[in-house]
Amino acid sequence: RPVDLLGPARGFRGLRRSPACPTTRRDALAMAHQLLGAAIDEHERQHQDPVIARASELVAEIVPGWGSIIKTRVDDKLVIQRLEAEGRIGDHAISDGGRALLYLAIRLAFAQQDASRRQIALPIICDDPLVHFDDNRQQAAVQLLKKVSAQHQVVLFTCESDTRDHAVSLG
Repeated sequence: RPVDLLGPARGFRGLRRSPACPTTRRDALAMAHQLLGAAIDEHERQHQDPVIARASELVAEIVPGWGSIIKTRVDDKLVIQRLEAEGRIGDHAISDGGRALLYLAIRLAFAQQDASRRQIALPIICDDPLVHFDDNRQQAAVQLLKKVSAQHQVVLFTCESDTRDHAVSLG
């Protein structure tokens, strides 16, 4: 999908007046920082590991508009972050439910990739993966697990009666 990388620059006319002005220079540097950040985010979004890209798609099935998942480096460490319109959010700043969603999607995406690579779909065992989900996300996640069960045997352990009842109702 196309991204308007020049959006932050629209309406900026400060450089025409005086490039030597400190305020104008600061504004120009801030805009350059914003443009470069947007370009980096878009590049990372388009060039993700296939597991991470698939995990983003799975998250979008549960929570449309949640943003993208990206794998990137921070201080020389590989990290998973949520990329949304307002910027990047590290997994440490995501709610318990958001982290549970993130990790469930990554596990399901990895299982799907592994099944494709090995040509065998191993069972997926989930031990209360939805315990931190709100009702809407829980229902959408159970629907997703039902969809995944067309390829994999999904074993879902839960102590939540609502999760159990919804799973049973889907078959």
